[in-house]
Amino acid sequence: MSRRKAPTPSADAAAQPIQTISPAAPAKGVGSARAVMFQPRQLIAAETDEQAIEAWLLQCSSAATSANYRKDADRFLMWIKARGRDLRTLVVEDLAAYSSFLSRLDKLAPADAEQWISSRRWPKTDIRWRPFQGPLSKASQRQALVAIGALLRWLEKTGYVDRSPAALMKIAKVRKRKVDRYLPWEAVGHLLNAADQMPEDNAEQHRYKIRTRFLVCLFSLTGARLSDLPLATMASIHRNPDGLWWWSVTGKGDKDEEVPVPRDLLTEFRKYRASMGLSELPSASDDSPLVPSLRGGGPAAESTIYVALEKLFKQASTLARETDPDLGDRLEVASPHWLRHTALTRQADMKMDLRWIQANARHEDINTTMGYLHQDDRDRHRETDRVMKLDAK
Repeated sequence: MSRRKAPTPSADAAAQPIQTISPAAPAKGVGSARAVMFQPRQLIAAETDEQAIEAWLLQCSSAATSANYRKDADRFLMWIKARGRDLRTLVVEDLAAYSSFLSRLDKLAPADAEQWISSRRWPKTDIRWRPFQGPLSKASQRQALVAIGALLRWLEKTGYVDRSPAALMKIAKVRKRKVDRYLPWEAVGHLLNAADQMPEDNAEQHRYKIRTRFLVCLFSLTGARLSDLPLATMASIHRNPDGLWWWSVTGKGDKDEEVPVPRDLLTEFRKYRASMGLSELPSASDDSPLVPSLRGGGPAAESTIYVALEKLFKQASTLARETDPDLGDRLEVASPHWLRHTALTRQADMKMDLRWIQANARHEDINTTMGYLHQDDRDRHRETDRVMKLDAK
């Protein structure tokens, strides 16, 4: 038996805008249930892109992950708005254009650079704030695209966007390479000298000076991340039953980890607390901030710490140029995160067991830790240079 053909819509019906055509009433019974089941429904209450991003960030597993994703999402949202787009109207070409934009931040026209880049990090409430502080590394470019892809795929699942162009976007892998954003160990001495030369004409300047010196010691002797500090308390530096001093850190993924406190850092910690009129060592219940704000009762913000150290790097650069111009130039372009790389490179240069460096760095993958084995490269180069000569001697 031949099947009966479905009726063809009239020309008038076809000409109507889709949204004005009322759906046919579902038949009673199973058909009615199926019609309701397949109706599209948004699963989040967001009405704006900003609200949709906030809903996505609530799914992050840790405060550090949320902060990193927020930075990438905010940058992307600013960029698409500048193009007259929103998250619901994106196409593959938009993502390709954003990838190109990230790769050429150092080639922007002066007017565009003024809009997107600042030479230093400012609080977002400051009119001088810009989303970027300079060109991004290839790894940072890739991470930004990974974050945007994750955002769009999640929004597609919630029904906030109909189709995610991220599914069609290819993100190039970045080959792991040796960490090169580190300083020779003698640079730490220049930073401490610069801190010691800071003015202290009043009580606030004195506290600022002492806090800055302690920050240099904390970063360079532990390999701390900037994100480790907001949650750190005075009691997080503690002595265990073996009499050894450790720093309890809540790091990436909200993982609680222990970092050894070297003897020199403990000495600086005692001085730091004494300068604030506190006992040299904290009690086990001291939950006051390890790095307090100088103008409030809470912890110093990450941006505040970043700016304080950034200023110190500039001062240390001037001091270093008197005896080592190359080191002065390197300090000029360094950022606070370089102190983490400097600390881990120092441990590798001094031939510490790679397992202990991995534990101190809190790396999940030991291949990441191997990026700090610069001394092996130096030894390999020296031996190659010694052996490979044109004469036969």
